[in-house]
Amino acid sequence: MPLPGRKLGASESRGEIRECSKPPQSAQTRTSKSGRERAAAMYSLIATTKLNEVDPRAWLADVIARIADRPVRRLAELLPWHWRETQTGTAVAA
Repeated sequence: MPLPGRKLGASESRGEIRECSKPPQSAQTRTSKSGRERAAAMYSLIATTKLNEVDPRAWLADVIARIADRPVRRLAELLPWHWRETQTGTAVAA
């Protein structure tokens, strides 16, 4: 989900996700199906942070630190497009 007011063309969004969502071929052949699915989910979340102009490292570090204490009903607050709204300018990529 891109930032409000920023429109991405279909080819641009697919390119952004494709660029970041496919692990190296060697990793694809050595891992189990469930491992590949988990990796794909992580690559997808990282691509989403980039599309929402959020620093992936800052986002992931913050989510890992806060997720254990977060009630299930509030997990959506940690998604990149909501997380960006709660951060100061220092954690958001320019």
